[in-house]
Amino acid sequence: MLELLYANSFGGALVVSGDIISASQNVEGHDAVVIDWNPEERTITTLVDKRTGYVTYEASDLGLQWVEKPDEERRLSNRRLRANLIRDFRCRYLTAVVENPRNIMNLASVIRNANALGVERVYVVDGNKLIPDDWEEMRKAKKLNDFSVSGSKWTFIKRFDTTDECFDHLEKYGYKSVVTSSHIKGKRSVYLNEGDYTELHKLAVWFGSETRGISERAVERAEMCVSVPMFGMVESLNLGTCSGIVLYEVTKQRREYQSKYRHRGKRGLRDEPLPTVLPPSTR
Repeated sequence: MLELLYANSFGGALVVSGDIISASQNVEGHDAVVIDWNPEERTITTLVDKRTGYVTYEASDLGLQWVEKPDEERRLSNRRLRANLIRDFRCRYLTAVVENPRNIMNLASVIRNANALGVERVYVVDGNKLIPDDWEEMRKAKKLNDFSVSGSKWTFIKRFDTTDECFDHLEKYGYKSVVTSSHIKGKRSVYLNEGDYTELHKLAVWFGSETRGISERAVERAEMCVSVPMFGMVESLNLGTCSGIVLYEVTKQRREYQSKYRHRGKRGLRDEPLPTVLPPSTR
């Protein structure tokens, strides 16, 4: 598959601003995101066409040339590109925990949500033995991969036998936990929209099983309970829906924090905030 685009010089064809190169009418109005830009040598190693989402051309100060890439090479390049593009949007030190899920489809929904929203990893308290212990085996598990829409391939997942084992591991590495419930529980409870999810530098957000919800043991060991306000006769959400709503709010707040500060405690104020929204790719 060949796409060709050529410009005589940067001056007439490209406008360079930070990490974004906008192509002018001379190059048919394409927009490109720079992957490797050297401003001193004025060379570009790799770019992606924002319209198609493909890594399709390489450039130097002499001009812009779209290059032909075999389909398989292009697919691999696009994955590497996507990994580079999302890197700054991932929420550092944020883990989603699912406690004793009963259904592989519901667990896969949480994994899909976590990956799509930029959660760093997913832990699973799996007394029901739904998934294997080894992460590489999980990545190859067909049902988990299919139901998560390949989210399990791109998300680090770790399995634990018990709730206490998972808490011990999290606390060993400095993580604090909050649990989610449709009811008020624990020593401190907040509604989702009222919580500040940037206070805790390393945060684990727990979701209970579909039938029993979060366990009392998890509530005991957590810092607080977060609830999603309900307004109907039904006072619960399914696991996939709940995780999507909660993680959206948590990741939004933490991304906004990361865009302004480099370190915890509002230290390391950035001269220019990082973007908090990644434009969707065009398929």
